[in-house]
Amino acid sequence: MDQINEILDDMILGEITGRIVIKMS
Repeated sequence: MDQINEILDDMILGEITGRIVIKMS
């Protein structure tokens, strides 16, 4: 379960950072 949570966290962080990059560009 820990691995799944880590993967989900990475996906969420990636989505957030992606949106920030899109807004900044």
